[in-house]
Amino acid sequence: MHTPFNVHHGRAPAIHHARARVLTTAYAEHPERFVRQHPQPPTFPTTTWLNEPEKEGTNSMTG
Repeated sequence: MHTPFNVHHGRAPAIHHARARVLTTAYAEHPERFVRQHPQPPTFPTTTWLNEPEKEGTNSMTG
């Protein structure tokens, strides 16, 4: 949910924090809209790949 530019240049944590503040304010003003739990922005992925490298020992080129 973050642009590559913001992640690469280190802006994503500040944006994440700002989104959390907005969700907290929305929850405080209208808790009836959030019946299950306090809203949280999505967590950051730990790893992201365009083309995930193959695991060791699973080379499909050898046969």
